[in-house]
Amino acid sequence: MEQIPFFKTGQEIILEKDSKPTKSKLRGWRIGHYLLVDTPDISWTSQNAPIIGRFFGEATYYGFSTRVLGLLREVNLLALGYPDDIVETSSRKHLRFDTTIPVEIVNKDGSIDEKITGVIINISETGCQLVCAKPYNVDGKLYLRIHFPTGSHIENIGCILRSVAKVSDKFSYGVLFDIIDDDELIPLKEFINTVSEYNIVDHRR
Repeated sequence: MEQIPFFKTGQEIILEKDSKPTKSKLRGWRIGHYLLVDTPDISWTSQNAPIIGRFFGEATYYGFSTRVLGLLREVNLLALGYPDDIVETSSRKHLRFDTTIPVEIVNKDGSIDEKITGVIINISETGCQLVCAKPYNVDGKLYLRIHFPTGSHIENIGCILRSVAKVSDKFSYGVLFDIIDDDELIPLKEFINTVSEYNIVDHRR
């Protein structure tokens, strides 16, 4: 199986059908013919159903359109048409605002083993800049509990660390929110809508 820069066997991929996203994993491909991914469930197997695919690689966001070719029932893999075009877009296409939002770093289930805190110093609908004292690895996964100044909150949001820089005795992380449930976005969008009404520095680029 030929390796190309876009794809890696086993990488996480987000599939979207009828505006409903779900996570899957890429299991194989044949260039110009098909992609093989884990089948989310039986509702995804309608032949020729249009699908949007999204994935991240080397701190870059990619997206493509495809369609369902069929289901390999023996191995529960979904065959998708190989995309005609894979589009690279900036992960900073949304407005980004300066903030000072305290956060807690929690476990996946929202529990806390060790009290670790940090501060979000800027934020957008897709990610944020997080400063905390504890070192973490790039491409690692964190879960944040965020209480917005507006009164809304997110109890447990998944995040992928895309970059890190040492700032004095702390670490500054470029964070990508790992969101597949639109309900998770509601408190974040409410906060973004509120701060966008004020004259706050915009870091879009």
